[in-house]
Amino acid sequence: MIKLHEVHKIYTQGKTGFHALKDVTLYFERNETVVVYGKSGCGKTTLLNLIAGLDKPSSGEMAINGKMTSQFKESEWDYFRNHNIGFIFQQFNLIEHLPVLENVAINAKISGNNHAKSKKMALDMLKKVGLEKHAHKTPGELSGGERQRVGIARALINDPDIILADEPPGALDKKTGREIMDLIKSVAKDKLLIVVTHDLAMAEEYATRMINLRDGRVVSDSAPKDQKVKLTFKKEKHRKSLSFKEGIRLAYFNMKARAWRSTLVAMGLALGIIGLILINSLFTTVRSSINEQGEILRDNPELTLRYPYDGEADPQEYTELLRTHYPYFSDISYRPSHSLSIVKNETTENPLINPLRIDRYTAVPESARIRALYDDFIEDGRFPENENEFALTLSQAQNLFSPDARLTKGEIWERVEGNDYQIGTRFHYIVEEEGLLEEEGCQYVEHWNGSEDDLPEEFFDGFSSSDSLSTHLDTLSDYRPSPIEFGNRTYFCDDYTAIPWVLDHDTPKSYQTLTLVGIIDESLFGNAVFHTDFLKSVGTQPLALYEDGSRHNHIQAVGYLDSEHIEQKASIIRTMEDDGFSIRENTQSQFNLLTGLSMLFTYIVQFLFSAIVGIAVITAGLMLLMILYISIIERTREIGLIRSLGGTRKDVRNIFVGETTMIGLFAGLISVVVSMVIILFSNIIFSEQLHNFLSQYYANLPEGPLFTVNVRLMVYAILGSVAIAIISGLIPSVLAGRKQPIEALRND
Repeated sequence: MIKLHEVHKIYTQGKTGFHALKDVTLYFERNETVVVYGKSGCGKTTLLNLIAGLDKPSSGEMAINGKMTSQFKESEWDYFRNHNIGFIFQQFNLIEHLPVLENVAINAKISGNNHAKSKKMALDMLKKVGLEKHAHKTPGELSGGERQRVGIARALINDPDIILADEPPGALDKKTGREIMDLIKSVAKDKLLIVVTHDLAMAEEYATRMINLRDGRVVSDSAPKDQKVKLTFKKEKHRKSLSFKEGIRLAYFNMKARAWRSTLVAMGLALGIIGLILINSLFTTVRSSINEQGEILRDNPELTLRYPYDGEADPQEYTELLRTHYPYFSDISYRPSHSLSIVKNETTENPLINPLRIDRYTAVPESARIRALYDDFIEDGRFPENENEFALTLSQAQNLFSPDARLTKGEIWERVEGNDYQIGTRFHYIVEEEGLLEEEGCQYVEHWNGSEDDLPEEFFDGFSSSDSLSTHLDTLSDYRPSPIEFGNRTYFCDDYTAIPWVLDHDTPKSYQTLTLVGIIDESLFGNAVFHTDFLKSVGTQPLALYEDGSRHNHIQAVGYLDSEHIEQKASIIRTMEDDGFSIRENTQSQFNLLTGLSMLFTYIVQFLFSAIVGIAVITAGLMLLMILYISIIERTREIGLIRSLGGTRKDVRNIFVGETTMIGLFAGLISVVVSMVIILFSNIIFSEQLHNFLSQYYANLPEGPLFTVNVRLMVYAILGSVAIAIISGLIPSVLAGRKQPIEALRND
């Protein structure tokens, strides 16, 4: 069965060496109880290690069941140790964090048996050694004799052909030692049993054959045997490995034994993932607002249509002609070409510190579909129903107050609902540059006190008319209520019609009082809404007056494309521009420079936050790697034991990868649960304040919770946590698998 031929074993350390076995030639066969005895250091344990494949001879050959072991690959040795050898260790070598049942079953699991079968096999073996009642205890709860019985059950669970026992009673008292030897003798019937001991009396009592070693040599053999060995080179079939599921189970027991450390490692990894979940949860809402705004702007049906105005066409007739000539629009309404200005709250008698200029406004749309775009009023607001009513957008209404007010939507509406506002509808003109007056031959007086007497006598000599000052100023009244001033100079011109005038929206000429009946909570369409009759009464005032009466003068309307023509918006705009129109899309609403930058910063800030938290995740992964590396050092003997039982490198890796998987799964579950709790409380406590703050910069923020629960993200968080943990554990698991059995078992 086993033949050793001229085997030598030399241990080297630096330039020195120790000859542990010298020229050993032995033959062993089934049904023998061989006791190898001798003093400590004579080579007994070395001989067992060579037979078990835990060590390799320096020279010589060994054949087992007709196979030359020098030709064995590592996987064949693993198979041989697991299926053909049962090793009983002097120091028991039990895995302390595993229950007794798992300590015995692990040998069967390494053979590829599933948990149920391995458990049944282990229970049967524990019954044979009288420990079935202790199956669920840990080794620390057993006596020395009981621990050795567990080792015997583990060695015999796979029904090996060869049993190797390294001084089995060595760590026990004499009585218990005899009980253990009797047990080994009884369960090892029909097998080759090789026992190593230094107790000659015990050797004589139990042995059918005694071999005496001295200084590494065989000095006597009570029943020397030899036989020619017929060699075969047939390779063993590849056996199944320890399943990943069983690796997870073994990892569970180790984590349970080191619960605090495992929990802290999992928490370290979970904290980083929690940060990523929360950042994504908030920014998902903001990004969806940005994306929705982009989609709405892209599909926005509103177009502002401008056409040169000769001052004679009726604006209302103009809009009717547009409806007939361009059938793309479901609704077209007239809009004055100049801005309006809210200057005073007449209900409270408070002038606005800074008049609110309304650049974007429209008539109440006739189309129900278009009205639906605006029909998102705060509380009980509504569309204007007559020419004395109007509605503002939320952003416009906010500008009625100081920026420091920080009012909510409801508070704004409460303060302005039903208030009457004085609105400037017609405006005076100004001259933008002083040099333009000098070009027209205008004269000036410095520090004029407003009196005609203060003018020089020759002042009017350069003018074509010698009218009085009041008559002269009457010619200016069509443009301004007072003379033109630049600094301390007051200008007077002979011909005011020749001066380039520009509309001054800061100096209203006429007013109308309207009641505010609604605030539109839709910042993507930044249009105030007035009644059609009101806009008719306002009419079109030229934005600039030049001598030719044409420059900067145009008529304006707002058109809304039919749904079926939205996709052709670009081609429609090109067509109308070819016809002389100036077309502007409504993209102003809360899409100014600040908002555009805020959108850019949204992605930058999310990236920076995610990068910072990502570093924390990487740090946690490195911490996990270090913890597992420390775990390898702590569990070196366990690794050696698994390898000595026939466990492959892959089996060892599976155990450690199983542990990292468990930690990663635990961390992922922690991160999901904690994140959901934080999201829940954040939505209850901070949602309104945060919503009010963000709504100043991001249009179309949805009502309700800002922190969203993304189920897919939660699943990704768990999977990502497991992936990070497995990746972090790859290096330690590979290092663990590379440890040689004999070196690992010798580790203290």
